[in-house]
Amino acid sequence: MSRASEPGRSTGVDVVGTVTVAGAGAGAGAGVSGVETSREGAARTTDSGAADPAANGSGSRRHSQDACHTGASTKSSLLRRKGVEIATGRHEYTPPGWMTHAAIDLRDDIHIFNAAWDDSGVFFYQAFNDAIADFALANQRFGGPDFKPLRMTWIKPSFAWVLYRSRYGKKHSQNRILRIKLSHEAVASLLAQCQCKHGGGGSKGRVQWDPERDLYHGDGAKQHVPRKMLRRRAIQIGLSHELSQEYVASVVSIEDVSDLARRVGEAHKTKRPKVTMASLASELPNERPYLPRCTTRDLVRLQLLPPSSTK
Repeated sequence: MSRASEPGRSTGVDVVGTVTVAGAGAGAGAGVSGVETSREGAARTTDSGAADPAANGSGSRRHSQDACHTGASTKSSLLRRKGVEIATGRHEYTPPGWMTHAAIDLRDDIHIFNAAWDDSGVFFYQAFNDAIADFALANQRFGGPDFKPLRMTWIKPSFAWVLYRSRYGKKHSQNRILRIKLSHEAVASLLAQCQCKHGGGGSKGRVQWDPERDLYHGDGAKQHVPRKMLRRRAIQIGLSHELSQEYVASVVSIEDVSDLARRVGEAHKTKRPKVTMASLASELPNERPYLPRCTTRDLVRLQLLPPSSTK
């Protein structure tokens, strides 16, 4: 590995990596097939990209721990055809300082990806029936006779959104709410293969921006769903076929938050939900702005950066 690509080293050089995606039926994650500096004439280095067998059997990828975006779209067409570009090297996971909700809530061309995340990955939510949830929790992976790995599955980083879709875990076959962690590299790889569509298109991977839901207030006469936030959007990521398989192979951890989901639903029914929700504050996710390791070009395409970022 070159000094420019060592994890945690600040060299002033922007580095790009290519993630090779496993084909349908491969059942394994992908690895880094190579990195190169984005400056003209800089040297290339390669990595074997072998999956880490110790990482919960999930086909985890080996990458540098930091990443960047600047200059990340300079890969050749040959490498692009072989795999998916994500940023490696330096990286700031928070959007630029000017990208605040107050500044962009009324815009249609750019949105903020809110999620709970830490140095090792990002958390998403899904609702399942008991059989799928029990298998996933016991094995720390998705599978079993009831799980369909090729069908379209939607993952949501917004806890309030999964509460809305599952009616706080009370819908039939959506009574178990799971919190799933993916590595930063896996999130970037999946997003790079998605189309930004609404209501159609992106048959293998689709990003939609739907009205955000308020975790602290219910909506409707009986407070039966989290309140809709008309000015703010939340990301929904739909994955099917090989992208669904890649997602399944990339899971780092799975935990059950069904009980918390139901307690939030009960709190929303009270006369003073904000006060009641305060008692749950320590258990609620800390969702904040997040910027994936995608290239600048993909971030613009997915409406995570303004079009001017590519100029």
